[in-house]
Amino acid sequence: MRLLRRYPRFGRSIIPTKRVLFCGVIPSLHYAEIEAKGRLCPRFVYAIPKDSGGFEMMYSEIHQHRVSFTSLEAFKALQSSAPPLLELFHYVDFQKSKDIVLMRGAYKNPLTSSEAVFLVNQLQMYYRIDPERYKLVHTFNHNPMFFDFNVLLKNLDNPDKLTPSHMKMKSNSNSNAKEADS
Repeated sequence: MRLLRRYPRFGRSIIPTKRVLFCGVIPSLHYAEIEAKGRLCPRFVYAIPKDSGGFEMMYSEIHQHRVSFTSLEAFKALQSSAPPLLELFHYVDFQKSKDIVLMRGAYKNPLTSSEAVFLVNQLQMYYRIDPERYKLVHTFNHNPMFFDFNVLLKNLDNPDKLTPSHMKMKSNSNSNAKEADS
């Protein structure tokens, strides 16, 4: 409080940003896969489901050890000047020695914490976990005329948005096999 009284201009410039930080540890091999695919296909769009039943489109770009997300509307209007709503920074200092990569994320309004986590999980889903979803990323970057937003939106129909579609199929087929054995 004393700092704000002594330096009121300083306090006003810091307070309105209200960025929320979070962090994580990523296995080195997982990050290496995301980084390699990110070099080949640095841009993608994600749909965030909203409570109202609709969705919001987000645009992401991977550059070196940074991933930034902004609303697609802002990107269309401002291009590279669009303000990021979520930024992920990856620190590779321990990648070789400890086999981990440290991640720091920062998000701001109007993005919520659950939406920020959703985007981080979707980044992994599309770039690392689900090869079918990575095909969408590749098409978006290399054959944009053939990119189909409807396929992207179909992925939102999964009740469990964090489980890759190929993992669901395996768990469903395992439960069907157990029923057949009974």
